[in-house]
Amino acid sequence: MLIKLRKMMIREPDQKGFTLIELIIVMAILAILAAIALPRYRAIQGVSRIRADAATAQSICAAARLQETDGTPVTDYKSLKPDYFNTETKPQSGGEFALTLNATSGDYEVKWTPDETKAPNHGGKDHEQTVIEGKVFEIK
Repeated sequence: MLIKLRKMMIREPDQKGFTLIELIIVMAILAILAAIALPRYRAIQGVSRIRADAATAQSICAAARLQETDGTPVTDYKSLKPDYFNTETKPQSGGEFALTLNATSGDYEVKWTPDETKAPNHGGKDHEQTVIEGKVFEIK
């Protein structure tokens, strides 16, 4: 069987191109590589969306603090003035931003819950992300 296969793969000097077996082998290798790479790519995209949302949340905290220094109280995310931040901004990873003021520390906190379809492999839908003003963000 192997001898017959080897004879089929040996080309005459005037033949050009690839055999069908060679093309099938290359396609199988590409399919295996794609099956490995695509889930990792989606996971990297999900983590990137969450980190982008964390940067946006830090901007929300800064805008709230700036608006507060102007004398206008900030009660929630929707109470931010358009001069300071566009409250139509939605998280790329899904969910909604929620801005609160921590009564004990006096720091602003922004929370949102990423959607598993937009940020896969981050731990599930029930993992709420929190950005605290002045703290380093870590994905939960």
